[in-house]
Amino acid sequence: MIYVLIIGLGDMKKAIASASKQLAKKIVLISEDSLTDRKYAARNIWDSLNHTFKGGKDDDVVALLDGDDELVGVHALDPIMKAYQNQSTWLTYGSYEYASDHRRGAFNGMYLRKDIRKRRWHATHLKTFRYGLWRHLPESALKGPDGNWLQVCSDTAVMFPMIEMAGLDRTRYIKQVIYRYNDLNPLNDHKTRGAEQLATDKWIRSQKPFERLESW
Repeated sequence: MIYVLIIGLGDMKKAIASASKQLAKKIVLISEDSLTDRKYAARNIWDSLNHTFKGGKDDDVVALLDGDDELVGVHALDPIMKAYQNQSTWLTYGSYEYASDHRRGAFNGMYLRKDIRKRRWHATHLKTFRYGLWRHLPESALKGPDGNWLQVCSDTAVMFPMIEMAGLDRTRYIKQVIYRYNDLNPLNDHKTRGAEQLATDKWIRSQKPFERLESW
């Protein structure tokens, strides 16, 4: 089973509609508009998958869809489902296009060396992983040097450790564009919190890599 986790603020109609068209999935929706206090993506992902998420099995797959983005076409999850037919697949990432002009994303690409924290960022949309792998991610991975939940860079905080735990041999890069990133949103972090994003990314990259897991 593929669980599509959608988290965001405001109008998430496109994200919900695009996920609803897919087969073999369940949608878990977290709208920050319904929360008393905004928790930001890292905390919301953690709470959703550790507290709200019900009935998940270790070999189930979780896909992270931002609320202002959308999946491309009714068969967007097909290459994901195909990749996970192989039990040795623990995690997948890529590829996306921009909503403004449909160009391929600038960060699309494959990691070829295991020292991924020293490499250009590639582990981007659509990000998916086995629930059994997620269960090994400690809460501390999503918190900053002050011990508080990260407010930016949840992507790197989640994906770097899980790729390291999975290993590149159990990680798959999806070359086909299956995700549309809303680069038109004026509230994107790199537009409103660019300096904080750069500093947080630098700190995450400086952390010790996680050890490879032999099993879930």
